[in-house]
Amino acid sequence: MWKALGWILEKLWRWDTVGVGSTLLFGFGVGAMYGNDYTIAGLLYIVSVGWLAAKLIAWEETTRHEHRNAIITFVVVLGLLVAGLSLLWIRHQATTHEREVAESKPKPLPQPPEKEVPKEVPNPDAANKTKPPRPTPPKKDQSEKSQTVSELDLSIILVKKEGFALWVKNNSDVTATDIYYWFGIVDLDQPNEKGVPKSLGLVGDKLSWLHKKDGVGPYSVIGSIRPPLPNGHRIFGFIGLNCFNCSNKKVYWVYQVIGVGGWYYEIPEKDKTDVNRLFEISYHLKSDPDYFVSKIPLSARQPIDD
Repeated sequence: MWKALGWILEKLWRWDTVGVGSTLLFGFGVGAMYGNDYTIAGLLYIVSVGWLAAKLIAWEETTRHEHRNAIITFVVVLGLLVAGLSLLWIRHQATTHEREVAESKPKPLPQPPEKEVPKEVPNPDAANKTKPPRPTPPKKDQSEKSQTVSELDLSIILVKKEGFALWVKNNSDVTATDIYYWFGIVDLDQPNEKGVPKSLGLVGDKLSWLHKKDGVGPYSVIGSIRPPLPNGHRIFGFIGLNCFNCSNKKVYWVYQVIGVGGWYYEIPEKDKTDVNRLFEISYHLKSDPDYFVSKIPLSARQPIDD
C-alpha cells in the first residue's frame, strides 16, 4: 500500500502533472466563483497556487542555485500576491452579484387613475433573478379577525406596450393568502395546424400571501416568451385571479397588439362562464378581434400603458 501511495505522490510531483493540475484547479476555481460558490473557489485558488509554488521551491535547480534564498523568497511573495489577488477577485464578484440582486427588486407599483400609489413590496427572495420577489410573511393583525371574506378585493394591473407584464394588487384591508393567477391567451396572427389561432401556452403562478393595501410585480408574461412575438401580432384571451380567502374569482379579457398597446377588462360575474368559449370562437377572432367583446364599452377597457 505504501509503495502504491509513494508511486502516486511521485507522479503528482512531476512537472507535467503539477503544471497541468494547478492550471485545471485554478480554472475550476473560476467556474466555482462565477457559480457563486465562493468558498470552494477560494480553496481551489489557494491549492492551485500552493501546489505550483511548492514545486518551484523544491525543484532541484532551485535548491542548487547560488541565489536559492532570493529565488525562494520571490516565489513565496509571488504566490502570496497571486493568492491574494484571487481572493480579491472573489470578493469583487460577490459584491457585484449582491448589487445585481439588489437592483432586481421590482419598481414601485404604478399609480392607477385616481388611486394612491401602493408602497414598494419588500423583497425577501432577491436571490431569484428570473422573477419578482414574494412579499414578506404577514403579521397577525387582531383587527382582521372582524373582516369577512366578502370584503377581500384583489385586482390586476397590466403594463408594457411591447408585451404586457402583470401586477397583483390587494385593495382590501385583509391579508390575502394562496393567491394564484392563470392564462388562456392566443396569438391571432399565428394559426396552428388546424388553422385557428395558436395558444401561447402561458403558465400561471402562485403567491403565498399579499398584505392588505399592497401590491407585487411586475411579473413578465408576454416578454418571457421565447422566441419573442413579432411587433404587430395581436394577442387575445383571458387572465384569471383567485385566492384561498376570496369569495369570488376574477377574470379579465385582454387584447394587445405587440409593440403598440392594448387593453384589459374585468368580466362581470354573470358573464364569466363565457370564458370557456374562447377557443371555440378563436377562428372568428382571427379576422375580427371584437367579435366576442363587441359589447364591452370602450370606456370600460383599461389601457395597457408603460
